Amino acid sequence: MTRQPNIVWITTHDINPHLGAYAGVYPGAEYAVTPRLDRLAAEGVRFDQAFAAAPICAPSRSAIITGCFPTAIGTMHMRTKAAPPPEVRLLPEYFREAGYYVTNASFTDFQTPTPVSVFDDCSDGAHWRNRPDPDQPFFAAFQGLMTHESQIYLDDEAFAERTRHVADADRHEPDRAPLPPYYPDTETFRKSWARYNDLITEMDHWAGGILDQLGEDGVADNTIVVFWSDHGLGMPRGKRWINDSGLHEPLLVRWPGRIEPGTSTDALVHLMDLAPSMLAAAGIPVPEHMHAKAFLDEEGLVDGGNTYLYAGRDRMGELEDMSRSVPDQRFRYIRRFHPDRSPMQHCNYPDRLWTWSEMRRMGVDRGGPACEGRATKCPHPAPAPTHRPDEAVRRALRHGRRPS
Repeated sequence: MTRQPNIVWITTHDINPHLGAYAGVYPGAEYAVTPRLDRLAAEGVRFDQAFAAAPICAPSRSAIITGCFPTAIGTMHMRTKAAPPPEVRLLPEYFREAGYYVTNASFTDFQTPTPVSVFDDCSDGAHWRNRPDPDQPFFAAFQGLMTHESQIYLDDEAFAERTRHVADADRHEPDRAPLPPYYPDTETFRKSWARYNDLITEMDHWAGGILDQLGEDGVADNTIVVFWSDHGLGMPRGKRWINDSGLHEPLLVRWPGRIEPGTSTDALVHLMDLAPSMLAAAGIPVPEHMHAKAFLDEEGLVDGGNTYLYAGRDRMGELEDMSRSVPDQRFRYIRRFHPDRSPMQHCNYPDRLWTWSEMRRMGVDRGGPACEGRATKCPHPAPAPTHRPDEAVRRALRHGRRPS
């Protein structure tokens, strides 16, 4: 009998496919310094068309952990405690019932309470190494917070500490930053773009540590490793926007003996397709209520993908909106149900970030639409980052979320 595979999720926040492995595939990826994740991609499959179901953390993560569209289970509004239909359960619970040791270190943010039956251990020190039986299969998730948008805007001393594993030679020069053409070419945006990439390099170091531990423990050959992020980068037109830059994500999967090394695919996949894919790969029945489509089975990759993908943007804090997005391989249809509202309405938390303030200032100076969401002039130069992440993120950042 073939032994069930272990599963390790290495997840991070607020990035697009800005990894070296995506150079030539995703604009700006050539600026990245990510040797460990590049190697992971070379050892498995790189998905070039993977997209989130929502452009902000909790709704997106609710889709991934349930395999269901947030708009169908009531988790579409950022910061809510939804009560999904009774048949909807969190993915790890199925694995516990199948005999897996299940851990999460330790960010959740699923938009719904997490029952005690979901994880064997959900804590900062949660790790597969803590399972009582070394022969027990495991599903271990590690949540990286170092690329969260709040980290871009730290003061210089705090940022240096946050990126302490980034060598001087690997730091990104603002003058060389490949800014997308929709951003103003200003010192604020160049510095923010360089810092965003430094944080990705720091995250790459952290991810490499987890991969090393799999090798040290002799379990790498029977472990499916998945790397993903939840939505776009923490700048205007990224996180909170329902276009490509708010939804397009890196997705890498390594499964020795099942996935040919160096594979890439342009199949359209939702990040939430991870839920049925993990179940199918482990030989666990996929519940009929899941909306997502598996791209793995017990033999490896499944051909196909989706014909269309779907995403929604709804309330985010005090920002009220309702927009929907449907791409295929060539086009993206976006419908805004409130065209009377600015696409960049005032939102208290991000409006304190350097890049948002810069866009507001330029909107005031030029009389453009970027300031439609605020009644007062935005400060210039950008204010010191005195913003506070919401409580769920603050709790996670307090501990750095590193595996033991």
